[in-house]
Amino acid sequence: MKNSFQIFKSDNKTFHWDLNNFLLLLFLFVGFISILEINIISKIATTIAKCIFLFIFILAIVNIFRKKPLNGVLDGTIIFNQDNIILNDNIITLQEIKKIFLHANDYDGKTGVIIRVSLFPRISNGTNNLLDIELKNGEK
Repeated sequence: MKNSFQIFKSDNKTFHWDLNNFLLLLFLFVGFISILEINIISKIATTIAKCIFLFIFILAIVNIFRKKPLNGVLDGTIIFNQDNIILNDNIITLQEIKKIFLHANDYDGKTGVIIRVSLFPRISNGTNNLLDIELKNGEK
């Protein structure tokens, strides 16, 4: 039995600039300008806001079929053998392991539940999994 998986390392950023965030910010800015009392600017801003809203609507539909961005790197490999686990170049025998926690319910291409409209991609990139190995010597 030999199962090999790539190790994902997140970039740990909580916010990423992308087209969705830019459009929402632009939509709010144009919406604010459209409520001003300057007649010609208000008409132009309202027209732009309607175009942005239409584009956001189309983007929400398209994102049902788009894959989430990686937001990190695939760095290293973990291999599960019958008598050991190889983590990059470190060999961990089963006798050294005290406890293993594995949360693996995400896979590449998994579709998210479509309950509400979202401007973010729905298809998973398969990186929302966790493996925690605690060794008998206390090392994690």
